[in-house]
Amino acid sequence: MDLNLNPLDPLICTRAIAGEPERAVRLLTRQIAGIQENGGGATAKTFPGDGADHRDQHLCTTCNPLSMPDWWRIYGKVFQAAIDAGVMSIMPGHITLPAYQKEKNEFIDGFHPPATLSKALLTDLLKREMGFKGVIVSDAMMMGGFRGWYPTRIEGEIQSFLAGMDAMLWPSYEFMDEMEARIRSGDVPLERLDDAVSRVWEMKRKLGLLDPQPILVRNMTRSEKQEAAADSRRITEQAITLVRDRKNALPLDPAKDKKILVVGVVPMSRKGGDGGFSRLTHLKEELERRGFTVDLQHNILYETDYWQTDLPQRYDRILVIAIRQMHQPYGPLLFWDDEAQSVWAVNAMPKDKVIVVGMGSPHLINEYFEHVHTCINAYSYDESTQSSVVRALMGEIEFRGSSPVSLVRPEFKLPHP
Repeated sequence: MDLNLNPLDPLICTRAIAGEPERAVRLLTRQIAGIQENGGGATAKTFPGDGADHRDQHLCTTCNPLSMPDWWRIYGKVFQAAIDAGVMSIMPGHITLPAYQKEKNEFIDGFHPPATLSKALLTDLLKREMGFKGVIVSDAMMMGGFRGWYPTRIEGEIQSFLAGMDAMLWPSYEFMDEMEARIRSGDVPLERLDDAVSRVWEMKRKLGLLDPQPILVRNMTRSEKQEAAADSRRITEQAITLVRDRKNALPLDPAKDKKILVVGVVPMSRKGGDGGFSRLTHLKEELERRGFTVDLQHNILYETDYWQTDLPQRYDRILVIAIRQMHQPYGPLLFWDDEAQSVWAVNAMPKDKVIVVGMGSPHLINEYFEHVHTCINAYSYDESTQSSVVRALMGEIEFRGSSPVSLVRPEFKLPHP
């Protein structure tokens, strides 16, 4: 349910379905219906809404900085729509909402606690004001945004339950024993336990988990697998977005664009592996099947080539694939090191032969390549998307996608004196 409001957000930038609430409501309520009509329990995350900060709640507690009127108009609208659509579960994030928490005078050591530790947000806002009757399930309890608020991890987990959490994602192994001891001592009121148990029990009833022989998993039929593959192709074909083609470079033609260099501008790391670079062989093969001669390389090491490159003279087209996906590796969804050199090289060369395709953060196109004449956003590097990109480049299908987020760089504002 999170919204892509901040181009520098390292999580939601590539996870959000939209940047504005109306589109999000229209699509997400249908996803909820699709999941729950087919035997699943949908979970709406991450309350009170991520995507406005520039930090990662896996690393530290982050903030939703909106005023309450703005929050109700944007994030509140999306989550209320999910509640009204009957979503079975909501996941709070390790995110603060200071505008509301200030009203409730809720602080820990002078700071607003994350929603996962906030009675104001879980009980007062979500359960009472918004009328959510389903299960509140935490985000992962080992994340940096949750840890450290209390002297021990297990104390934080107990306090999360007291704040209104009904189910825990990855608590410590000792949590159940400690919870039982706190209930017996009276530190955890039975009313709080009854609230959580009744919500979880009702969700299990709705999902059929209390039936004598519940069906939990079944294999897809052959026709269902074929239908899923067809759906994937249809969706990706409609998603490919032509951001601009100022010089009418498209469609590509093997007769005049015979030799193509595909440059994967993508970081490799311990966390994230090769970032999707090896999968670009699929795009290379798709182009070769259409009669092109294609080379594939990782980055353009501009500095080590003495600040010059002869690639525009050696190739008819240079297809730059810019991939920056969440946690591949951890950190901002920007480019640095060898990938930064590649950006430098692209911007130093004549642009008539260059085509940039973003297969990750949609903001990379205008963040780094605003002077490149032909730019495309594809949002993902899975094989179905790559195939659809090639079909669009060839003119076999039309570019039908529209940007789900604003690509206008945010206006810089000086701080108030």
